[in-house]
Amino acid sequence: ALHAWGIQPRGEGQMTELLNGDAKVEQRDGYVRFWHGRPAANLEEWGVLRAAIDALLPEEGGCLVIDSRDSDYTPQDVQAAIWAWLEGSSMKRVAALVQSESLAVSLRMRSIAKGVQLKAFADEGEAEAWLRG
Repeated sequence: ALHAWGIQPRGEGQMTELLNGDAKVEQRDGYVRFWHGRPAANLEEWGVLRAAIDALLPEEGGCLVIDSRDSDYTPQDVQAAIWAWLEGSSMKRVAALVQSESLAVSLRMRSIAKGVQLKAFADEGEAEAWLRG
């Protein structure tokens, strides 16, 4: 099914563009980086993005950076699907990059309440340091 969307696991530094370039998934040294310039509009789009991310993550204990700094509000049903995916994942750490420190604090509180190993940052350097820590 992944190949139908043009999704294949790739080597480090290789990037897969999705949603007409509005999203990118890349394998980096020690983690997967997911950037999106707009939110997934619906559950089908989220499924495509999730499949691309999952294709690059190791089966156990991987790390992920979600860069949402250039994106707008995500629809509620997509948000719920993302949280369910995070709650059921075996990822070691997830760093979320957001537009402001106030959004980072809000996201941190929500991740604690859900028991997800996610920490939100407004600074990419801090996020990468935390992932490696």
